[in-house]
Amino acid sequence: MIHNLLKLMSVLLSAMSDVILEKSQQTFFRELVHLETEDSIQFFDLTPYIHDFISRTGVKQGLVLARTFHTTTAVCVNEKEPGLLYDLIRLLKNIIPDKHEYYHDDPNIHKTEDPNERQNGFAHLRALLLGSDVTLSIVDGKLTLGKWQSVFFLELDGPREKRTVELVIMTSAK
Repeated sequence: MIHNLLKLMSVLLSAMSDVILEKSQQTFFRELVHLETEDSIQFFDLTPYIHDFISRTGVKQGLVLARTFHTTTAVCVNEKEPGLLYDLIRLLKNIIPDKHEYYHDDPNIHKTEDPNERQNGFAHLRALLLGSDVTLSIVDGKLTLGKWQSVFFLELDGPREKRTVELVIMTSAK
């Protein structure tokens, strides 16, 4: 009896995994956006890049991921209003000041092979608060954002010659 039950469960699980695999076939599109930053803290509106990427792929339904490769940058969604962006910079500098004794910047604690490494503990901490990625839905070939929302890349340790943002679109293969 137990043997038959185990056999039946095995058959059912096998059938279920086939269905799950069949339904989970995905198509991925990937693009890298390279940016050069000029300020210590700087906002880049990624929204036009994402709209263009979605348009070029022809994807109608799916998800788009925007993520940074750098630990002193962030990606977030918020309103593109200059006063708000300035307020965010001020808030970050108030709660995590540039000049502070960060363990990350202490050469006795943070061992590095690069003698020219930046003293940027503040930038790492700011990035941790903001996050490194966002995932948004694509519906009817359009990025779904609220009326006032934009997708931002934030430089928190600039200026830098090359920063990279990865955009990935995931959609059903069917």
